[in-house]
Amino acid sequence: MKLLTFTLALTASLSLYAQKRITFDYDNSGNQIERTICVNCGARLANDSIRANQEVEKVQKEFKDNGISYFPNPVMEQLTIRWVNSEDIFIDRLEIISMSGQLVNVYSNLKNNESQLVDFRTVAQGIYNVILWQNNGKKKTVKIVKR
Repeated sequence: MKLLTFTLALTASLSLYAQKRITFDYDNSGNQIERTICVNCGARLANDSIRANQEVEKVQKEFKDNGISYFPNPVMEQLTIRWVNSEDIFIDRLEIISMSGQLVNVYSNLKNNESQLVDFRTVAQGIYNVILWQNNGKKKTVKIVKR
């Protein structure tokens, strides 16, 4: 009987401190776009949530300005990369480079394309830089994890 009373008291006290809501939202590329944590928690967690939302807004703005989307990340077999070309500036070449600096693959003559499928089936697990070269010599780099 004492054990039952103790168990009920413990369960009741733990339920008072239970989290009421935890939500995570992701975009189509798997990037976290919103985080809400525990409505009834202390100020530290509430401030973390506000900071996280500000960081998400900053990342979303940079992502829009960058004009590049890629998914899935981490990749197992095939990576899809999409971008937006303008009339005078366009993606001309795409390079896959390992973290050791080895050139893994090159896709060229992309002037008329706005997307590319990249085969990662034969690539070893690790972290890779995907560099999108524009015709004006500027580059945009994204990091991809191969699992």
